[in-house]
Amino acid sequence: MDSSIHPHKNSALSEFSWDGIVPPKPAEPAKVGLFRFIYKATRRNPSVDTFLTGFLPHLKMLPTVAAERAVPGFSTSKVNICDLPRGQWATPLVDTLTVIKAAKGFESKRLLEIGSYKGSTALLLAQNTDADVRIWTLDMDPQHGEAYRGTEYEKRIHRVVGKATVGALEGHGSFDFIFVDADHDYASVFEHTVVAFRHLAPGGVILWHDYHQNNYLHGANGIGEALHMVSKKFGRNIVSIEGTTLAIYSEHLDWETASLESYDDSPEDSDPWSDRKIRHI
Repeated sequence: MDSSIHPHKNSALSEFSWDGIVPPKPAEPAKVGLFRFIYKATRRNPSVDTFLTGFLPHLKMLPTVAAERAVPGFSTSKVNICDLPRGQWATPLVDTLTVIKAAKGFESKRLLEIGSYKGSTALLLAQNTDADVRIWTLDMDPQHGEAYRGTEYEKRIHRVVGKATVGALEGHGSFDFIFVDADHDYASVFEHTVVAFRHLAPGGVILWHDYHQNNYLHGANGIGEALHMVSKKFGRNIVSIEGTTLAIYSEHLDWETASLESYDDSPEDSDPWSDRKIRHI
């Protein structure tokens, strides 16, 4: 392992404390019970889940901002992609591009990926950032990282095997850019978010994948509720990025999410010829 990968012992951490208690999940609207009954009656048909989830606006709990307002240089930065992320759990391309543009735009140097899978996103981050950028990947699967193993970029990526719990990254210092994409249930997302905030360097940025949900009734995705609760409990201004499934929190100077105004991402009354919104893929 390249010696330059080792953490800085004096890396500053943002001030953050947690009592260890995951607050209860916010109450669901009454119609969710009816929708879930219909979903189960159709033998858990994914298409039914997607259709009915579209009638649950309460899932969009965070303000929405345009991508160019959330990420420096979003409209002008270039991303090189030779191969696409592969596999059932791979991050969709529009989200991958946004994550890479964020890492480049914020000029991040110490990156952390919580939930890494095959490591395609970590590899693309390494390929699109300067040689002095270092990346940590945390995943409980000991085989994670096959995408970059044996490549020239492996020496810049430090694999950590284990669950994303408080203490899992003890001794690894702080990070100015963190991408969270691990377990999606409410309690796990809440704890993974706490882990991210505990290791965030002052002026740092956190992104979460799969905030926007199109299949809620199966019960395995509580990201919206978890981020809403974190934002409420800890007073952190987390927002969603229009046209993606991503949410973002930023303390970066002049790009603080606390200063961003909500953006109407509703398709009604929009002109498709002049509208520059990113479209969900």
